[in-house]
Amino acid sequence: MLREHPNIGNYSTVPHLILPALTAGTIGIPLGFLTVGPTWWIILGLGSVLVLLVLVGEYISLDKQNQYFPVSLMVLSSVSFGLFLIIAIAVRAANLRLYLTAAILPTVYAFFSLRVLQLRFGGSWPVKWTAVIALAIAQFTIGLYYWPLSPVRFGLLLLGPAYALIGIASSFEESPNLSDIYLEPLIMLGIIWLLAIFIG
Repeated sequence: MLREHPNIGNYSTVPHLILPALTAGTIGIPLGFLTVGPTWWIILGLGSVLVLLVLVGEYISLDKQNQYFPVSLMVLSSVSFGLFLIIAIAVRAANLRLYLTAAILPTVYAFFSLRVLQLRFGGSWPVKWTAVIALAIAQFTIGLYYWPLSPVRFGLLLLGPAYALIGIASSFEESPNLSDIYLEPLIMLGIIWLLAIFIG
């Protein structure tokens, strides 16, 4: 589908395969644990819609002049954060050892942040920002591991800094104004952590 885009030219489609692959893999995790039944079919149906949204978003993102490009960026970013939350909850629920948890979650999020930041930066690969964010997420993961947290609360407490760090990186590249850089990410961090307190 991507190769049929009128503006594809010699442009590589590899960056556009990251989110679809991670989306399909994340949806496969609960499907592999559940027996076939109503819940299994609901997850399969919603997961299929999610994969379709990601594919359409990636197709639109090939043309930055497309009027729907901001919408596709929002959809792809939202899906990335949602998938990271699902993975964090699944890893916590599986009671994996610390070294596995601290290896899986930062690595997975590195791919998400690499793709989201690449979209926001206009095509350049933000390797340094991704490395810093992955290292920070690893520190948060290790710090939260031994706390008596439910899987949902654990996932939300990790999602907060994961969202904020990408927001700070994006804003830092766009504006030198400190209030522009930190205000929105810190507000969202507070909201997500409040959700962790009341929902988790």
